Amino acid sequence: MRVERSLVCFILLASMACGGCGLIGGPEGTYTIDQERTRAGIEHYATQTLVQLVGEEKAKSNEIVPMKKKMMEETISMMEQISLELHLERGGKFHGQSKLGDESESFEGTWTLRGDKLETTTVSKNGKPLSSPKVETVHYEGGRLSFQDTEDPLPFIVLSKQ
Repeated sequence: MRVERSLVCFILLASMACGGCGLIGGPEGTYTIDQERTRAGIEHYATQTLVQLVGEEKAKSNEIVPMKKKMMEETISMMEQISLELHLERGGKFHGQSKLGDESESFEGTWTLRGDKLETTTVSKNGKPLSSPKVETVHYEGGRLSFQDTEDPLPFIVLSKQ
């Protein structure tokens, strides 16, 4: 009984200490677009972009707010037409599929986690090898993957683990 309790305590401590190391509770799993977080990210991104373009005061003006709302509605409408599913497997391989309207695509490759950056290297699309692998880096945190603009750390597409 005492050995079992000690073993349970050891496993709990090891899992807490190793939470971010990828051995326990790592990024492996299936991810899909998190509509709520993506919508919030798009709104934040649109606001920041408008402020950079026209300044903070004008971005709040009555002539700009309707333009922002229309831009947001169009972007969100487009996002709702996108479906993306990504499966990160143990051992560093991934596969997934995406769909936009009537167009669909499958892809596969490898992934590596370095701190909070998850790097994917796509080696094939629709079952055919790519002539040059495509490398992308996304932010990983707490069961979410965030695709970000390279010049601005605001997420505009967020995938959540299912």
